[in-house]
Amino acid sequence: MKQFSVILFLFCNTLIFAQNGTDFNREYSVNAGAMLNGLLDLGGSPYQLAIRKLGEKTNKRLGFGVNLNGRFTTSNDDFDGGLAGNFRIGKERFDDFGKKSQWRFFYGGDFISGLQFQTVLERSVVTVRGGFAPIAGLRYKINDRLVLYTELSYPIQLSVQSTEGNTVISLNSSFSAPRTIWVGYNLFKAKSE
Repeated sequence: MKQFSVILFLFCNTLIFAQNGTDFNREYSVNAGAMLNGLLDLGGSPYQLAIRKLGEKTNKRLGFGVNLNGRFTTSNDDFDGGLAGNFRIGKERFDDFGKKSQWRFFYGGDFISGLQFQTVLERSVVTVRGGFAPIAGLRYKINDRLVLYTELSYPIQLSVQSTEGNTVISLNSSFSAPRTIWVGYNLFKAKSE
């Protein structure tokens, strides 16, 4: 919650002190699903922040997230917990439609990676993942700076998991439905060429 409060404060601060202009080449987004999780069952995304470098018909994208969980049992001094980091980088194409081009359909792909450290019943587990995820999404432009969007993906990843000398290698794929709402904000004015 503390991490989310800091991110929300920085995001609101940016909204207040942003520059004037209408041509932007960067979009910063936060996963707003955590705010709405108490009201709606949105599930989750391993990414909390996303950055886009905007182009005329394509965007470059970057996303990352860190998840931390833990449980300490006082009756037997037992700790179960974990730390996971996720990263994605990719490219997307888009087509605008609707009145004043407020709607945007985008599609593309991400190279994805993840690293997870976990302790369960005093056993350490380390997992390393990497792969590719085709994506598609829908975006709505509220004004020149503020957007809302959601996306779906189909990650295909190779995982290597190590537990006290045992190594398990697996290939996984799953459909990730559009259950997260992202709030994006365009910050920087494009350089004149």
